[in-house]
Amino acid sequence: MIVDALVAFAQPIFVYIPPQAELRGGAWVVVDPTIHAEAMEMYAATASRGGVLEPNGAAEIKFREKDYVAAAHRLDPVLRAMDAKMELLEAAGEVEGEEGKQLRRERKDREDALKGIYAQVAVQFADLHDTPGRMEAVGVIRKVVPWGQARSFFYWRLRRRLAEFHLRKEVLKAVDGKEGGKEGGMTLLQASALLKSWFVATPGKSTEGWEEDREVLGWMAEHQGIEERIRALAQGRVAKEVASLAAVSTQGAVDGLKHVLKTLPAEHRAALLAALKE
Repeated sequence: MIVDALVAFAQPIFVYIPPQAELRGGAWVVVDPTIHAEAMEMYAATASRGGVLEPNGAAEIKFREKDYVAAAHRLDPVLRAMDAKMELLEAAGEVEGEEGKQLRRERKDREDALKGIYAQVAVQFADLHDTPGRMEAVGVIRKVVPWGQARSFFYWRLRRRLAEFHLRKEVLKAVDGKEGGKEGGMTLLQASALLKSWFVATPGKSTEGWEEDREVLGWMAEHQGIEERIRALAQGRVAKEVASLAAVSTQGAVDGLKHVLKTLPAEHRAALLAALKE
């Protein structure tokens, strides 16, 4: 039910993991922004944690007992010395002798003594994958937002996203004829990408600036070029539709133009006639 509601929600959605909080397991799956990428964004405070598995569970799955032993034999100088000594005994054919048996017992004791240490290291390593910095690096969250900056950040982020959502609907309406787009038409994410390209093409703006909410909000509020571009999109759509209809029935297109000429103001009628003569 929660997932369905999030997917159906048409306004900006922010998921924020506060300090000292952890988001795990099924709870993570429910609010994963990928379920509604067009509207959802996830953020985390500096001291938070997040991941599908607990560090202990991840370590148990990824780093089993045989992996502990292999790592210990690769890294521990005592075990490496024992392995070298065992190789000498094997070369001399004395591995089954009393010295070889004693060495195997000592090696097993050393392995058992190191397992707990390596298990703790594995858990700590797994925990590092759940830190906000790592989550941001792999794209699980959009950004790390310190608790002290959260209120200001989300104020400007919400204002920017609301303005962006409005413009996205206008773009879809211009391109597809309706705000929600149409089957096989432009998506909301593609509309956002188009807005970004317009922003970057504006003198003095850059790709990096698209991440600055105040700057983008100001551009959306003041830049007249956005309305002109949206009108151009609508004009292009209408032109394609007229051409498509004319391909179906030339006489129908002619009759339609006659009807349009009767309803147009005088100046627009003259412009249309001049364009047709060309």
